[in-house]
Amino acid sequence: MFAVGVVNIGVGGAQMFGWSQFLFPGCNIALAYTLAAIPLLFHALLYSIMGSSMPRSGGDYVWVSRIAHPALGFTVNWMFIAYLTVAVGSIMSYFSYVGLSQLFWIVGTLQNNSSLLALSQLAATPPWMLGFGILLTIAVAILLQFPTQKVFKLLWVCFIIALLGWFTIMALLATSSLSDFQAGFLYYTGTSYQNIITSATAAGYSYAPNFGQTIAALPLAFLTYSGYVTIAYAAGEIKQVKKSLLYSIPGSLLFGWVIYSATAVLLDNTVGMQFLGSIGQLVFGSPATEPYTYSYITFIGSVLTRNVFVAGWICIAFIFWIIIIGVTNMFYITRCIFAWSFDRVVPTIFAHMNDRFNTPTYAVLVGAVGYIVGLVLTTYTPIGVFMNFGLGMSVAYLITGIVCAAFPFIKKEMYRNSPLKGPTVGGVPFVTICGLVTAAFFALLIYLMVGNAALSGPVGGVQWIAVVANIVFCFAVYYISRAYHMRQGIDIARAFEQIPPE
Repeated sequence: MFAVGVVNIGVGGAQMFGWSQFLFPGCNIALAYTLAAIPLLFHALLYSIMGSSMPRSGGDYVWVSRIAHPALGFTVNWMFIAYLTVAVGSIMSYFSYVGLSQLFWIVGTLQNNSSLLALSQLAATPPWMLGFGILLTIAVAILLQFPTQKVFKLLWVCFIIALLGWFTIMALLATSSLSDFQAGFLYYTGTSYQNIITSATAAGYSYAPNFGQTIAALPLAFLTYSGYVTIAYAAGEIKQVKKSLLYSIPGSLLFGWVIYSATAVLLDNTVGMQFLGSIGQLVFGSPATEPYTYSYITFIGSVLTRNVFVAGWICIAFIFWIIIIGVTNMFYITRCIFAWSFDRVVPTIFAHMNDRFNTPTYAVLVGAVGYIVGLVLTTYTPIGVFMNFGLGMSVAYLITGIVCAAFPFIKKEMYRNSPLKGPTVGGVPFVTICGLVTAAFFALLIYLMVGNAALSGPVGGVQWIAVVANIVFCFAVYYISRAYHMRQGIDIARAFEQIPPE
């Protein structure tokens, strides 16, 4: 549940099905997901193996810092967490921008309620996006002060509601025809299906099935999959960790593949990929000529029914996906901050645990501040886009793959004493194979992103300077912290000679 919640079918699907045919006209979405899932399965297995071998808070921070170097481990994990926090902070705006706005739009249209239609427009404005995003962030931070078991009980409720909402969309797509969608779209928007395609063509949009565009869409497929490995960052809190990680990490990736691919096939049959690309052109093209609402799958699904309860249910269920992504990401972000603090790389106050609930109080507050910073940056400035979340995450995973591939050879004694010892293929340790495939695939994604500025922001001098600056910053933090503690007679480097105690 947790891993699928971070993959987040609702947000990932809204992004992939709303953007892909506009960014990569003619790409085969189901095929892109399939081609991405094959190497990502090795990435999933790598994190399952490493997480069960060193089941501690922090995930790849612990592994890379113990196998290679503490500063490198901190760098990898910092880049992942820093970029992610800004990205998830921006997604908090979806609560209003997509969730509330589409709910008001759909119900207002069906009820012929002008007040709700006006609220729909307001919900898509920066003040509403920021206000509701901050309120949701505060709610998440308060929730995570409570015991983990209570948090997970609430997550289960949210997860069931959200997933049933997505299955409702799939059911409507499966039981409707193209003519049903055309009639529904005309009813809700007053614009004909063919007029959207004609207008987009006149604006320069050209659609044709294209395998090259399918390959170009691989980074977007990864970004909407991303999250399946994140339960490894909280491995220290998992019972029967070896079995749990082996099932949950690859399992959530495969679950995402099935749902995303099946939805793509249903959309192609009932709506048509050319239409999705045409909507994208008119919504995201400059200047936009159609409301952004038209491009998201919650709207696409809702126009297939005129039942206000079913249509409203779809929109409400999407809001629960936003709650889930806020809670799950904050959960493991705080575990990484805790791990840095536990090793004294950052101030030890962030490893403080609430005496009553055993939760990392101050780490949660840091994560909440990070969300709000990301929310503000992406609402009012172009900085959130220019950071390029995909690039930061890919660089972090590339380094982790290389380090884990080298593990059996550069830390032979640690490897021999770990549960990793065992499976080989042609004499090559399986963990090495998983690490090499991981590194190669993320190197490919970086190459594809460098060639396409549409993938969560441009990749150029500014973006590479940001990556290098983060690396320099992390090494500086580690060595400054080590020098500070050395004055107190503590060499923090000694802690990295073994995994943290349970």
